[in-house]
Amino acid sequence: MAKPLLLLLAALSILYTASPANAATTSSPSSSAIDFIEASCSATLYPDLCVQSLSRYAVSIQRNRSQLIQTAFSVSLEEAQSTKTIFANKLNGVKPGGMAVVKDCLEQIDDAVDQLRESIEELKNIGQAKGVGQDLEFHISNVQTWTSAALTDLSTCTDAVVAGEALDGGLETSVRARMDGAARVTSNALALFNSIITLFSLLPESMAKPIILLLAALSILYTASPANAATTSSPSSSAIDFIEASCSATLYPALCVQSLSRYATSIQRNRRQLIQTAFSVSLDEAQSTKAIFASKLNGVKPGGMAVVKDCIEQIGDAVDQLRESIEELKSIGQAKGTGQGSRLHIGNAQTWTSAALTDISTCTDAVAGEARDGGLETSVRARVDGVAQVTSNALALLNRFGTEL
Repeated sequence: MAKPLLLLLAALSILYTASPANAATTSSPSSSAIDFIEASCSATLYPDLCVQSLSRYAVSIQRNRSQLIQTAFSVSLEEAQSTKTIFANKLNGVKPGGMAVVKDCLEQIDDAVDQLRESIEELKNIGQAKGVGQDLEFHISNVQTWTSAALTDLSTCTDAVVAGEALDGGLETSVRARMDGAARVTSNALALFNSIITLFSLLPESMAKPIILLLAALSILYTASPANAATTSSPSSSAIDFIEASCSATLYPALCVQSLSRYATSIQRNRRQLIQTAFSVSLDEAQSTKAIFASKLNGVKPGGMAVVKDCIEQIGDAVDQLRESIEELKSIGQAKGTGQGSRLHIGNAQTWTSAALTDISTCTDAVAGEARDGGLETSVRARVDGVAQVTSNALALLNRFGTEL
């Protein structure tokens, strides 16, 4: 009896809480949540991308496997939706005679979006299934089938763009990179789902009821996480155009478009919403980077602990400064008129954000001082660089369009 009990306890450890309402209310993810995401992502083909795409939602995921899978599928869906919109918006780059290939490709991406929606619906059905027989197996199989079909459609589209040479040079490269990204996050979502199903399959039939209780946690509420914004509607090409045009004012326009296009449905053509979203993305990245960095202290070289602790403190300062910037942005909308009051809040937001950039850059320089070991230093530096770049983009958007708020 000992072995089945241990297996049951292992399965029960999957669930931290059953409801998103019980997620941590703090605004900064814990290192425990980041560790959980990293451990879970080790089951995927693209673990680094998995951690990167999910760690920004660590506050809501915590150590909750159902929330992890919910978020993974939501991220996959929104990537497919925004990829379709961006691709459709680039039809002027189609070579003569290539329109048929591109239209087929768009149709395949559209199919992938529908299939991912079906997968999400089947995830809900799993929690409602009665018994552990054919009904439950049917829904599990459907999730796997729909997601695999989405992967096939995305891969077919990628191959068609490359083999058919339907697009011009740089445009083909950017579209392919976008589709590859959508395929990889979809692959990761499927791998995470399969990993939990594999664990359930180890349990004996005598534990059928506990299994159902566990699977019930996968009846997902799709209103708790910003990752789920894309489940309601696809962004319009007009919204994507607006984001791309706005991002041309930044130092890292490709990253700007990538990080903001997933929120195109809520941004639309609203300049205030664009800037607020850019700052929220920056804050999310800074918070998750701080937690990831803090969880990697065992990679610190002898004598380097002081440098690393200073770096973590600097990222913490940057988080606080970005929060101050966001508060100033809120105050802009409350200021009466467009005179001194608004200018004061804009100036304050610019000052706080510049200070955050300085702290992040100082941390990057400290890491480059070889306070950490090999590959770990490289991964941490890349993460901190990413925070600096999205923060730079947020500041550039504020500098360029702040007077329009």
